[in-house]
Amino acid sequence: MDRKLLLLVLVFFLVMGSFTSYVFFRTSQRQISAQNKGDPCQEKSFLLVFPNQVKVGEKATINAVVRTCDETTLPEAQVCLTSTLGTIEPACAPTNESGISDHALTSDVEGIAQISARINNTIDITTPVSVQFSQ
Repeated sequence: MDRKLLLLVLVFFLVMGSFTSYVFFRTSQRQISAQNKGDPCQEKSFLLVFPNQVKVGEKATINAVVRTCDETTLPEAQVCLTSTLGTIEPACAPTNESGISDHALTSDVEGIAQISARINNTIDITTPVSVQFSQ
């Protein structure tokens, strides 16, 4: 009888230990994968434009600043810009060691250009910027 009780207690503790290890290991695994520090963060990345009002034929400079969720800059991220008006050169560019990509926008017609950006062809920067072209 004592052997059966001892075996039952041993099995109980083995199962309980396995279950506890599984629960704690799985939680830490989820936290590690959720905080991958090499991925760009949609909420922390943004666009800058200067000047935001230019004459037709002149150039506006657009910078995309790419950051991770812990607000560190992300070098070598590919940023592609699109505009509703005009031409962006280069349309796609990698970020430098400071996490910034440089682009220029020109237009031959009047109007307001809405510029949006996509990082690594997967993440859209949430806040677009605009440039007004006038005579």
